[in-house]
Amino acid sequence: MTGPVGGRLDGRSAARLLLAAAIVDLVLVAFLARLLLPVLPISARGNEVILAFLGVFIALLALYWVLSELVLGGRSFGRSILQLDMRTNDGGNLPATRKAARFVGKLTFLGLTGLNPNGAARYDRKTGASWFSPMAPKPIKPFKDWALQVRSGNHAGKPPVRLEQIPGFRKTGNIKIGRDPAWADLPLVGDGDVSGQHCVLMLRDGSLYIMDYGGAGKPGARNGTFLDNRRLKPGKAEKVGLAQSFRLGNVVIRIDR
Repeated sequence: MTGPVGGRLDGRSAARLLLAAAIVDLVLVAFLARLLLPVLPISARGNEVILAFLGVFIALLALYWVLSELVLGGRSFGRSILQLDMRTNDGGNLPATRKAARFVGKLTFLGLTGLNPNGAARYDRKTGASWFSPMAPKPIKPFKDWALQVRSGNHAGKPPVRLEQIPGFRKTGNIKIGRDPAWADLPLVGDGDVSGQHCVLMLRDGSLYIMDYGGAGKPGARNGTFLDNRRLKPGKAEKVGLAQSFRLGNVVIRIDR
């Protein structure tokens, strides 16, 4: 396959588009089954016609499923129309072994777990399969190559730090930011505007989220965490979206995409 088309879809958007693609595929298979249905005698009863159609439809659907999931690497008529492209989280080609594991997981539940329109299917999550589309904004770089740069405060002017270089991101996809070096993955020691345990950046379902470190008995950062000049509620993760920076009190951190 060529490079990814567009950007990575979040779980909910991917699930809804895949459901729409599945409906298109079912209509196509039903049409083909009708064309291939053997000519029945005029005396055939309604239930005989229905059973004959169902037999051809199920056989054709099984063949179509194997071809699209294994031979064509996740491509189907419906997915091609909607320009859905199955890849790894960072946009690379999904290895054949993971495609096979995904197919087995899907086969186990006859694909029914993929009909949930509110989130990614379990077999996609377990095998790290992600869906790309022109309808999603395309990141300029893979997430691991994004960087954070402090633009104000005591640490302003230091070189950007790539997410891949931050231990917390490599291990969990989370980046803790604060003044306390024993807690923070990105410590801002000596900057009075920043709390010891100020905020957390999280990579979830292909999107970056930020959370003021509070809630569950914690009061949150003393000077607040701001996104688009709006103070975040402690303990509640919010999607960063297209924001180019966020603010810890008066300390601005730029997101280099």
